[in-house]
Formats: sequence, structure tokens, C-alpha cells
Amino acid sequence: MVRISLAVVGVSVVQGFEAPASLSLGAQFDAWTAHYGRTYASAEERGRRYALFAATAAKVAAHNAKHDAGASTYRQGLNALSAHTKAEYRQRLGYRAGGSQRPAAAPASAASADSVDWVGAGAVTYVKDQGQCGSCWTFSATGAMEGAAAIAEGFKWEFGAGGIAKSGAGDPAPGGLSEMQIVNCDHLGEDDGCNGGNMDSAFNFTLLNGGSMAEEAYPYDAYGGPCAAPANFSAVVTITGWEYVAQNASAPMMAALHVGPVSIAIDADCDEFQSYASGIFDGGSCGHDLDHGVLLTGFDKSVNKHNVSNGFFSMKNSWGDWGDGGYMKIAMKEAGVGVMGMYLQGAYPTGAAMAKDYKAPDFCGTLADKSVFSCDQSATASAKCCCTDKSGLLHLGCDAYACCADGAKCTKGVGCAAR
Repeated sequence: MVRISLAVVGVSVVQGFEAPASLSLGAQFDAWTAHYGRTYASAEERGRRYALFAATAAKVAAHNAKHDAGASTYRQGLNALSAHTKAEYRQRLGYRAGGSQRPAAAPASAASADSVDWVGAGAVTYVKDQGQCGSCWTFSATGAMEGAAAIAEGFKWEFGAGGIAKSGAGDPAPGGLSEMQIVNCDHLGEDDGCNGGNMDSAFNFTLLNGGSMAEEAYPYDAYGGPCAAPANFSAVVTITGWEYVAQNASAPMMAALHVGPVSIAIDADCDEFQSYASGIFDGGSCGHDLDHGVLLTGFDKSVNKHNVSNGFFSMKNSWGDWGDGGYMKIAMKEAGVGVMGMYLQGAYPTGAAMAKDYKAPDFCGTLADKSVFSCDQSATASAKCCCTDKSGLLHLGCDAYACCADGAKCTKGVGCAAR
């Protein structure tokens, strides 16, 4: 039996919001607004948001009662989207279907494993957050290209101090490819920045554009705008081609995942997806009208281990601390369109390369409060990121970061001091 599954690197991920059940609903809302830094301009607006929060909390509690009674394989929870209107939620669902799908070729690999885990293998970057921009398609595409390049080069993406995910000592940088370059510069096919697009055209844009810039070279801002990429930009990753996954079955998707992470489109316009927290998602009331681009990072078809008929796929989203550390387990169906239509529009790069001299910079700050900056852009180019305040509970226990200059010692939670 072949098994592709490396030991998971030491990664801890910010989880979604959870308030003690002993608190009143009003106190839970107060804790939620504090956790996500939400402020409202008027009592009327606060009341409207509280009503949305209360409605979500009631649905979550009702579903989890079913789960606890053994009638569901997944749990729901409160998260950053729990007081969103339906229109605000749909802003994050930016996938636009392109033209008719061309024939799919079977991957060269004939391997058949019980599980594939590209997160554990280091081929997947940290969990990102697209914000209120319909750019999911760019995050799906960059995720597939980041994976293809890492696998081709034997490179491992590290998780950095960004408030979303990080590893152990040293807090290495997140790195990755620039979604903003695609959002602002790619207008191929259906692609229209924050108004939506698809991964197919994003792959084609990267091919025609000579590669993709680094995230730190063209940072994400969730607003879009004119293209600011220089004509002679330095590409971190290039791809040589891409391929569709054959539709309507789990086997072609698993075969493609032996090659690397796969971009897929799903129907995410349902309450159950919005509030997913953990466990194996069976689709809830979601259909298969594709509206959201995400990344498959592996699968596990060990039936008895998970008490589901065919195992599950692992999916990475681009909504920050949503779900199970930014991820979801999706129930595996052998045939048909799959849960949320996941077998309808899969695609992956067939070849990629990474710049030999690429080294991700050290980042400081927290993605959650938008204060991320690169130590490589600080006054001292070789400065190191240091946690200066870990008195609070948010952002993985660190509330503030700074860059320590050369010769300075970093004491976590205290800051920089001369040796």
C-alpha cells in the first residue's frame, strides 16, 4: 500500500471565535465585536448587526445539537462572517465560469495512495484572507501555482508571523505569490478583479505574463485598482502549462492531487458553508451552481478512520480564520458532480519553476489588524521579527510585533534589547 503523507510541520493556526456558553447572547456579541475589532457608527447599526449575529447563533446551536445527537458529521461555529448580510457574504463568492471545458488529460502519475497531504509536505502557504473582494479565484490559482513550484523545486513554504498562521521558534515568513498582481493586472477571459474571475484565465495570464510576482513585492489590499506591476518585474514562480481534471468522479480528482494542489470551484452560497467549523462537510443545502474558487490540498480515503463512506478531501479557503483553521474537510463521493459541485471545474499546473534566489522575507504585524510589514523593508534590511507584546489572547498570543536590528536580542513577549 502506497501512502503519501509526510509529518505535518509544527503549525498552529488561529481558530474562529468561540465564547463561553455561560455568557448571555448579548455578552457573546460584545466578545465577538471585541475579538474582530468591530465598531459601529450608530446604535441602529449595532442593533442590526446584533440581530444578524443572533440569527446565526441560533442556526449554529440548532445544527450542533443535531451533530451531538449523531445526526451530522460536522460542526458549525461563529466566525468573522456571523453578522454579515447575504449580500456582504456573496461579495466573497467571486468565481465566474469561463467557456466550455476542454478535454482533460489523465495525470502521468499512476500512483494510488490512501492519503495525500500537501500541507504536511510544505507545499502550501499560510491561510490568507481575501476580505470583502470577490478575488477567491486568484487565491485558488496562486495556491495551485505555489504548490506546483514548491513540489518541482523541493521547496517548503513556511508559516509566518501574520496573525493567521505561524510555525514555532523563529516565526519564518509566509511568503507566497501575489494575488494583487492578478486582481489588478489580469483581464483575460472572465477576470475582472474584485468583481470576479476564474482560475483558468489566471493560469493563462501567468503563462502569458512570464510568471508571478512575490506577495511581498505586490501586497494584497482587498480593494483592487490599476495595475502597478513594473514591466520588468521579477517573477518568483513560472508555470509551463495547466490541465483540467476530468469531471464527475472522485478518481480523477485524487489522481490530480497526486501531482499537487488542485484549484476547484464550488457552490458555497449556503448558511452551512458560511458557519462551518470542523468535521466532514456533506454539502448541507449547497447545490452545484459554482460561485467560489478554493484549493484542494489533499485527501484521506481511510473509511473506518473517519466513519464516512469514502473518506474526505482537504480544502483550503481564503477567508482567514474561517472553518477549521482556514480549512474544510469535504465528504468524498465516488461519482456525480461531488459535494458543492466540486468535480465540475478542477484544474492544476502541469509544470512550474521557482526563482533560485528566492527567499521569503521576515514579516511583522498581524494580518487581522492590517499592520503587516516586512522586516526586509525596514531601516535595517536584515532585521528580525520579534513579538513585543503577548499579553492578550488574540493573534496567537502576540498582540504586537517589531523588527529587531542586527545585534539586538529578541525576547518573545518583551521585545528587542541590546545583547
